[in-house]
Amino acid sequence: MERSVVARKGAVCAVPGCFADYNTLALRKPVSEGGKFSVDNLIPVCSRHAQELADKDYDKWVAELRASQPEEQQAATTGTGPEIELPPFIPPLEQIFNYVQPIAQSCELRLAPLPNKKPVIIAPFLRGRVKRVVFDYDWEMKGRSRVKVFVLAWPRGEKPSLELLGSDNFKGIVANKEHQTNEDATGNASIIIDLPPSSSTRWVAAVVLSGEGDFAIKEFVLAGTD
Repeated sequence: MERSVVARKGAVCAVPGCFADYNTLALRKPVSEGGKFSVDNLIPVCSRHAQELADKDYDKWVAELRASQPEEQQAATTGTGPEIELPPFIPPLEQIFNYVQPIAQSCELRLAPLPNKKPVIIAPFLRGRVKRVVFDYDWEMKGRSRVKVFVLAWPRGEKPSLELLGSDNFKGIVANKEHQTNEDATGNASIIIDLPPSSSTRWVAAVVLSGEGDFAIKEFVLAGTD
């Protein structure tokens, strides 16, 4: 279950403004409020924020943090507020691109289309030097199948209407690739989306599979590049 959560939601702490690597999983909705130990309800967090979150409702707790943020920023400028923890340095990976920031990846998790265009991967990632999002994946299809793979991104804090994905009414940054076959087939593909210029926006990346037939992504890497 932990591999599934990290593969779909990334290995960075999910708390806004925290750039630390995760080292535990927390419940988005606590058991006391009906939350379950499931991939959908688990989120990656660092140990510090896991202790602060405790058994609170994650969304309510984050809203309280955001409400108190202006006061903390003002206190920090006067030297009377809490010490600001700087994010850890993340060295660039010198590969195909000058800078690569892994967002989510897996070689053991099979991804298949979910109902109602629900994302198979959804993960926050650091803005940094990222100018584009790259999704590279190995796929397989059996028999007659037709599937579109969508890669999309939106600013953290926004909630795009995924039910409109694939139509002209969808408002978001998105690219897609279609796979169609009448017989068993395998292959590799990549999808790239360019992000608009911004010095402050932190993004959420997601992958949605939509279509019919027996289609699965066997291995994948979702990454940000310059």
